Amino acid sequence: MTFQRHEVNLERGVVNYYKDGSGRPLLYLHSGEGLLETKPLQSLAKQFEVFIPLIPGYGQAPNVEGVSSVPDLAELWSQFIDEAIGESLVDVVGNSLGGYVASWLAANYPEKIDQLVLIGPYGLNSLGAEELSEHPEKRVKEVYKYPNKLTDIQLLEASVPTILSPSYSNAHFDQELLDKMKGVDKLTLVLLGTDDAIVMPQVGHLLKEKMPRAHFIYVYDAGHGIEIDQPERVATVLTDFLSRGEAFIVNWGGRAEEEAPVRE
Repeated sequence: MTFQRHEVNLERGVVNYYKDGSGRPLLYLHSGEGLLETKPLQSLAKQFEVFIPLIPGYGQAPNVEGVSSVPDLAELWSQFIDEAIGESLVDVVGNSLGGYVASWLAANYPEKIDQLVLIGPYGLNSLGAEELSEHPEKRVKEVYKYPNKLTDIQLLEASVPTILSPSYSNAHFDQELLDKMKGVDKLTLVLLGTDDAIVMPQVGHLLKEKMPRAHFIYVYDAGHGIEIDQPERVATVLTDFLSRGEAFIVNWGGRAEEEAPVRE
């Protein structure tokens, strides 16, 4: 499978996106570190139709007038669900910066989300992204525990940090978002690496405390870029959660995989 680039005309302007797979629609919101065709993404595309819209100004994606904040992006992706995906209800996975946007999407447009996954989400952390190094070699070591694993992964779109609005990438503690998350009752999975130095563990605990159906899991031996550091573990937990729904929390004790229930 290979993700292909597309574009769609939305009310605010043209949005570029990648798509692959078939099945239940899945909206994947990328991080700001470069869009990579990771093992977890490939695994998701075997079971779902995966849509990855590019943040305006990211890589070769055009800017969209009037979109300059995370809530603006959430509104844009709400329109994307309507126009590009064409479904009233979708699963959403947000990675890092994408997790911040996905949180706002869930808070402001809960009627469009079925299940939600937040991977190392910005926005509720005390250590802001502006504290990451601007030097590429140093930055990659801050994000990934095993940066050598990047070598064999296809780059779909290179990030252009100078184009991204500071309001996207400089995320401090967003009290307004936290207050809104109290009303989000979607079945949610929060994933954090045990060695994540960018998003602190209290982020997962805060979300689990505020969201009535949230589950918080650590990915062992991983930094912030857990899809790269532990691709097999992340692929397994994502596909299991998104395909089984509430049954995800049940320990099947080694029984045959086909015996486990799946979502309708």
